[in-house]
Amino acid sequence: DYGGAGGKHTYDVLDMAPDGSYSVVGSTDRSALWILSRNPKLEPFVVDQLKARALSAGFSLDGLTMTEQG
Repeated sequence: DYGGAGGKHTYDVLDMAPDGSYSVVGSTDRSALWILSRNPKLEPFVVDQLKARALSAGFSLDGLTMTEQG
């Protein structure tokens, strides 16, 4: 659970690398989505796979912002 502006929400891990180096996590109400990585850069094909997984789970990618990491 995480506390957002409206209170507590639950989330699911939608996909994760076998070594735990990246994952895609979303709220059960489909209002929040995160692509998380232990490294500053993910290969574009990995990002595409994670986005596809999120779409197949019913998430919209309209508000997804990719943050440049240094």
